[in-house]
Amino acid sequence: MRGVDYGASKQPNKGSRPYHGHPCRLCIQDQRDSRHNSVKELVIGRKQYVADWVSEQMGCSRWTSDFEAFGIVCYGVIVAGVVVDGYVKGARCSVHCAGTGKYWLNRELLQAVFRYVFVQLGCKVIVNPVSSSNAASLRFTEHIGFTEVCRIEGGCPDGDLVIFKMPKADCRWLECLK
Repeated sequence: MRGVDYGASKQPNKGSRPYHGHPCRLCIQDQRDSRHNSVKELVIGRKQYVADWVSEQMGCSRWTSDFEAFGIVCYGVIVAGVVVDGYVKGARCSVHCAGTGKYWLNRELLQAVFRYVFVQLGCKVIVNPVSSSNAASLRFTEHIGFTEVCRIEGGCPDGDLVIFKMPKADCRWLECLK
């Protein structure tokens, strides 16, 4: 993957310099998705653009302040986005993500997200709220290592609110970076 700083334009800028504010290898690596032979690029520096896309995919209110976001584009089209909000210094944050298609997520994006949260922000735990009606998101959240903490009955318009957590000590995505 190659890091792309979108600046003020929504179109990819192939000549832009990689953004190194995030401590991730994604900013300087090129990689091809072998399943689809597609070039994917990390979007950094366009947090409102990515957050608006994620909120549209999730059908939720848009983020307007106190958040960070980055995403993945494939041939100029955004295919994945991650929003980090609810940050409490030295303690926790929340992570929300959305993607299109079957192969939007990869190991490098997961490593970048968890490294940003646990290393750069210094969080001890990530809290992830999911609607009980979103079976795919529930499976995904558990698959990447989150554990269910509790359910709040009627906490979502279409079901319960399921609260997941991932403490830094349980994050297997950081092991690859040691």
